[in-house]
Amino acid sequence: IAIFCRNFPLAVEIKDKLLGSNNISGTAAVHGTWYFGLARAFYIGVVKYWEVKKCSKLNAVRRQRHRKEAKMYHDFIRGWVVKQGNINLPQKLLILDAEEMSLQSDPDSRIKLKSAYDKAIVMSMKSGFTQDAALAAHLASEALPEERDMFWERARSFYLQWGAIGVVRYLEGDLSIQQHGEDRNFSWTLDSSDNSSFASGSIGGTHRARPHFRDFEGSSNIASLSTKPHELRLRGGTDGQ
Repeated sequence: IAIFCRNFPLAVEIKDKLLGSNNISGTAAVHGTWYFGLARAFYIGVVKYWEVKKCSKLNAVRRQRHRKEAKMYHDFIRGWVVKQGNINLPQKLLILDAEEMSLQSDPDSRIKLKSAYDKAIVMSMKSGFTQDAALAAHLASEALPEERDMFWERARSFYLQWGAIGVVRYLEGDLSIQQHGEDRNFSWTLDSSDNSSFASGSIGGTHRARPHFRDFEGSSNIASLSTKPHELRLRGGTDGQ
């Protein structure tokens, strides 16, 4: 949820906790052949590319390290698609391909970059992974400033189709704060108790989770795992906690 809400510090914090102090040696502990292990590897790859973008170009050593680690997860997902024929990962590989391409500074690459994100979005929707289409469009809105509004509208539409109303409210609330200085506190919960499986986006009618993001009062700017199974709460506020 931190990734979808574009909470970079929180996403990095969670990633570091999953991997431990040594990101390279810790990877084997967080992924495997099970679906969520592979999906987790993908999301860590997204965060790694995020770290490359956020890292100052003046710090070449750190930037290169982040890019090397991002490529490691990128290649891991590529291996499962190309060598293992995994049917749940092609659109995720295309997203990582676009993210890698977004690191290039060549102005002529912008048309190719837009095409790469478009390809990831189309594949995501064809595969039934609406959340991946939303993420691809959202990433595109950040990577292509001249296309920001168009891609954000697409991302917003996909988020709503996915049922992530809370994510949209969070993102639009954050934008409102930036533009108007409003003091808005939001908090949402991901509740999958009405699904037979938590394999979000998996192929097969009864096994496709339909997560619902519901509003509730709150002011703490933290993410916590509740005692109820399959309930993850993300609380957003302006109290700085």
